[in-house]
Amino acid sequence: MRVARQGPGEVVVGAVGGRGAWLCAGSLACLERALAKGALARALRGPVDAEHTQVLRRFFEIGARMHEPADESSAGSGPNSGQEG
Repeated sequence: MRVARQGPGEVVVGAVGGRGAWLCAGSLACLERALAKGALARALRGPVDAEHTQVLRRFFEIGARMHEPADESSAGSGPNSGQEG
């Protein structure tokens, strides 16, 4: 997942131009490591303020939920799916 700085105080997520970094899609832990080590700020060549940090965390939390494996008990993928026994 690409995180980029497009101007002073503007941090965006997605396939956009600007100074950026690639982070693990759907991994909040990956974002947290990049923030803790200062790697994201280094890649963006500037600090990531608290507001942008919170927005990025929410974005990555949503992405992490989207990458979770489906619950097999409710997936309905079997020869008797949807049929009463």
